[in-house]
Amino acid sequence: MRPNKTYYKHHYIGWRDRKNPDLWYYSWNGTSYFEINDDLTANINIASWSARGGWKDNAYIFALPKFCTAFRTVTPTLWRKTMVALFDDPNAFCPFPPGSYSFSNMSTNFDIKAVPSFFYGKWRATAKLSRTSSKELLACARAYGSTVPRLNQLNSSVPVGPHRIESPD
Repeated sequence: MRPNKTYYKHHYIGWRDRKNPDLWYYSWNGTSYFEINDDLTANINIASWSARGGWKDNAYIFALPKFCTAFRTVTPTLWRKTMVALFDDPNAFCPFPPGSYSFSNMSTNFDIKAVPSFFYGKWRATAKLSRTSSKELLACARAYGSTVPRLNQLNSSVPVGPHRIESPD
């Protein structure tokens, strides 16, 4: 699942809001060695943890051909927030040339309607970004998460989990 060459490098830090544990803030710094345009396809496969043990792939699959257009269409609030954070322009659009990009303190307070509700359990998301014309793999990422019952935060003494995460270098 690893690209043959280095096409991008990034570093991110995330932390929880002190008053609202459902709200996260992220800072990100990345360098892309390829143009980001509509000749890219993103494929995302979400696996669930099986009751028998082991990951069961294909619990939820979606593809974003014409990456820029699809990202802007499927998640317009996230797209605008990202464009403001990166370029201070909510109407910025592809192509984006190779180069360094960064944003600070971007909140996760946005609405994504494309993702369904998930039942309780452990999840693994695998994302791959490839060039549509040549099928060349440019980037890949994997993230893990859990869905758990919501606790009453006002009366709970149960800790809400990590308050900070950081990508490995």
